[in-house]
Amino acid sequence: MSVDVHPEFSPPVRGLVFQAEGKSIVYNERRIRTFSKKQGIRPITDFFDNREMPDDVDDVDEWSETRTDWYPADEGLKAVQSLAQAIRSDPKAAERWNKDDPDGLETLLSDLDELARCLREAAKRGAKFRLGAG
Repeated sequence: MSVDVHPEFSPPVRGLVFQAEGKSIVYNERRIRTFSKKQGIRPITDFFDNREMPDDVDDVDEWSETRTDWYPADEGLKAVQSLAQAIRSDPKAAERWNKDDPDGLETLLSDLDELARCLREAAKRGAKFRLGAG
């Protein structure tokens, strides 16, 4: 089973479809967090569900639905754009992001650009967001 990342909006943004799988964001989660902190930018991983799951949870989906955190879309947009810009400015980007996948850099930047597009539209409509996994 593979996991992907996708934006969720409140209120829902009609007609806005995230057209990427977001798998590269999940796959590079730790690398994104470390790179962002070294660059002095907010990690996009801040927008994930970072709660500790209790040991006694029987239904993970039901527990996930109790999530109540929402962030201004413009905050997410700033974080995504800052990350993409920092990666594009990094002379060692290909070496760093293509370590395990020769298309890793291209895929990650494509996912970030698509996420930025969605967050830009959500911000225009005054929606809040969070990053969900599925």
